Amino acid sequence: MSVDNTTVAQTYNGNGVTTTFAIPFDYEPGKASEVTKVYLVDEDDGSSVLQVEGSNYDLDPVGDNPANVIFDIAPASDKKVLVERAEPYVQEAEYDNVGVFPNALHERVLDRIVRMCQQLLYLMGFKFGLNRLNQMEGFSPEFPYLEADKLLKVNAAGTAIEAVDSDAFQGPPGPEGPQGDQGAQGTPGPSAAIAVVKWQEGPLTATPAFENQMQVYIFESGLGQKLYALLKVPASFTPGTPINLKGFFYSPDNSGTVLFYTVATLLKKDVTAANSVDNQHTSTNSAVNLSSALVVNEIEMDLTDNAGEINSVQVEPGDIIKIELAKGGTSTSGVRFIPNVDEMA
Repeated sequence: MSVDNTTVAQTYNGNGVTTTFAIPFDYEPGKASEVTKVYLVDEDDGSSVLQVEGSNYDLDPVGDNPANVIFDIAPASDKKVLVERAEPYVQEAEYDNVGVFPNALHERVLDRIVRMCQQLLYLMGFKFGLNRLNQMEGFSPEFPYLEADKLLKVNAAGTAIEAVDSDAFQGPPGPEGPQGDQGAQGTPGPSAAIAVVKWQEGPLTATPAFENQMQVYIFESGLGQKLYALLKVPASFTPGTPINLKGFFYSPDNSGTVLFYTVATLLKKDVTAANSVDNQHTSTNSAVNLSSALVVNEIEMDLTDNAGEINSVQVEPGDIIKIELAKGGTSTSGVRFIPNVDEMA
């Protein structure tokens, strides 16, 4: 058989009713149980739990070529179902050095190699990598020893990556505020201490890509993809001042709307548990109307209310704001979010 299907995994939304989810990928007949992995993913924190065949779900129909995963209990509306192929990276076929060439066996081996390559390409989309087109001469991509609360940066000579204390890093001054103040805070605002937001990937992350000579994350329609970030409120922050987050995106569409929005969770040092969702704020910004394809648009999302509070709790210097970025709107093409130019306003 040929391997025309390039799909390796598919994510489905739970609704508390649906129990049947299609197996979206190719597999060798009789190997479905071996290579099919099913996860329940929590929409709130992105955590995933591997499901067990025979306990949480069954494959249907029974036999060599099942087409569906059927759950015993329908996944709830706050869960996503990830059906993923995990072909073992082994080659177990043995060839005789005499006799008729085993065409059928050879084709199965080639098909399996293709499926392995598909998996590797799929997994590479979730890994940190260096762009092969802009390597500096004499640059070593080897990582230094990593410790907690360290940041990575390229050294001044441009030859290596080094780890530095996060407290030692200071970004450039932020833009002038509406009254001519530095940043939006009046006296050095958060933009003076935070240069860019360092976006992090999760199990349902937007797809990383490099196009138009820049790094982007592609948010496809209906997949519930997200990005994550953490902001530490600097000592210069004035309580009572609202905090907003600016960002940029473009779309292949020339019509429709795009709505990027954030869910900000306030974490108080020495007080709030890491998994707490007690104090959250969903941004209230409006959708952007698309009029021209590939035009870069700016968005501004409120991380606090106008009083600088999250769920009526005052944001203070030293607090941590956990950010979840998601996309809505009517645009059906993959919207490109541009990281590393974000700023707090």
